[in-house]
Amino acid sequence: MLLENLKQAFLPSTSWPEIVVDAEKCDGCGRCVKTCPMEILELRDKKPTFNENFDTFRCIACENCVAVCPNGAIDIKGAYRVLSGRYRNTDVFPAPGQTYPQPFGEETPERFEDYEDQLTETEKVIYKRRSVRLFQKKQVPKEMVARIIEAGRFAPSAGNCQPWAFVVIQDQDLINELCEKTEKGLRAVGDRVFPTSLEEFARRPLRKKILCTLLSYRKVGGPDQRAIMGTKAVYEHPDRGVFLDAPTVILVLMDRRGIGEVDYDTSLCVENIVLAAHSLGLSTCLIGLLNICLKYPPGFVRKKLEMKLGIKPPFKYFTAIALGYPLGVCDRVVKREPARIAWIG
Repeated sequence: MLLENLKQAFLPSTSWPEIVVDAEKCDGCGRCVKTCPMEILELRDKKPTFNENFDTFRCIACENCVAVCPNGAIDIKGAYRVLSGRYRNTDVFPAPGQTYPQPFGEETPERFEDYEDQLTETEKVIYKRRSVRLFQKKQVPKEMVARIIEAGRFAPSAGNCQPWAFVVIQDQDLINELCEKTEKGLRAVGDRVFPTSLEEFARRPLRKKILCTLLSYRKVGGPDQRAIMGTKAVYEHPDRGVFLDAPTVILVLMDRRGIGEVDYDTSLCVENIVLAAHSLGLSTCLIGLLNICLKYPPGFVRKKLEMKLGIKPPFKYFTAIALGYPLGVCDRVVKREPARIAWIG
């Protein structure tokens, strides 16, 4: 088993979901292509089709394409299942795969519209919220940004430490600069460490193959094929940049001195911000890729950018949020894996 895990740490054997397009409903608007975080779709003869440049990687069933389609022309069949090796998940997710929300258990009606009026407003926002990658050019007023940050301010924190601070960027030149630095860093890592096909991996010297495997244990999520292909989509097709042409970027900072699990507390703050934004008709997308500039570089490289962004001790960068008005309807209910619950008593 150990040997199998070592052999399958990189681009493991996977059962992929199938993207099904109803040609009669599809009008070729291209929203599904633009919203795909992995960019595995392209328009061909005004219809979304699988991008043949991806010889290994396929759909991860995030269903963002389903959420943004105005005509209900897209469906996802099957589930993302890694069949063996380091990232095997067939023993983690139960059959039959993803389902729509079931807040009332097996008594929940099949269509969301049939029970939506029984839900609280909070539940509706939670179920409908999506990571949005289609933004209007319209800027978000500062009072609206302050309003959603206020929701973050009232998140729970251990010992009431409130270990968060924020940098709000609406200067497009600075946003573009951050995009360029991030893409450059991601390309360097992608070219030197994580190849994006089995063929390329096979051509690598043994020491680099070993490095990929060791990293899958040292930094568990880094070599995961979803992370690798997601970063590849950013640096190989940087048309919209890391922040997806969003007019506002919120950098969330955390105070390293906070008691307990500071990362956990700050995550609660971020979730409050995201939910509040969507409840007010705004859209967000969490951008973790800025880590390549503000977490991982050598200290002197990182410090220079931190000074420019006004990040000072005891705070350090935690994550970034792309914020803006959605381009069209982007928030719809999609399917997710069933809850894993162990009942005691």
